[in-house]
Amino acid sequence: MRFPSALYCVIFGLGCQAATTAEKQPESDEQNEGGQDTDEQRDTGEAEDTGDEPGPDPEPPAYLLPGAFVGSMDATNIYDGSLGHYEEACTGDAAFTITEDFVVEGTGNCATSWLDMGFFIEGLQEDQLVSGNLVAENETDRVETPFSGTRTDDGVELSFDATHVNEGEQLRIVGTISVVLQP
Repeated sequence: MRFPSALYCVIFGLGCQAATTAEKQPESDEQNEGGQDTDEQRDTGEAEDTGDEPGPDPEPPAYLLPGAFVGSMDATNIYDGSLGHYEEACTGDAAFTITEDFVVEGTGNCATSWLDMGFFIEGLQEDQLVSGNLVAENETDRVETPFSGTRTDDGVELSFDATHVNEGEQLRIVGTISVVLQP
């Protein structure tokens, strides 16, 4: 028994459109008496050998390849707490790698007029999206500042905006990291 094409659309939830031409029936006298196709008319499921060898797999886009990146960080630190309120620019370097497993690992630093802060860069890449944390650690504490951004064939642009609060002291860190792929 043959099912009409429209029935496949309903049963399997396919996004079918109405056909503009009628289905062509076999024009062969090789049908058996019940109207069924003979073995000679059935497709064996094997691909026809054209003699052409399959080509190599296409290269993935450059933004999906592992790489090392180097660049800079620009941020503003905004403090509110027991010492009052201040805002200060912070600039520094950033460097990280993205592995073949799309893991982001690296380091960076950001210096103000009175303080030089180092941090780790930890994250993941998913397609062109890169996200993770800038991590500052000492003997007793770990502070994570989330970041996100995009990767292109040539580099990565990240941004972050997070407020850290501890016992009435508040530090907001807002900024960007721009890195380029190293040859």
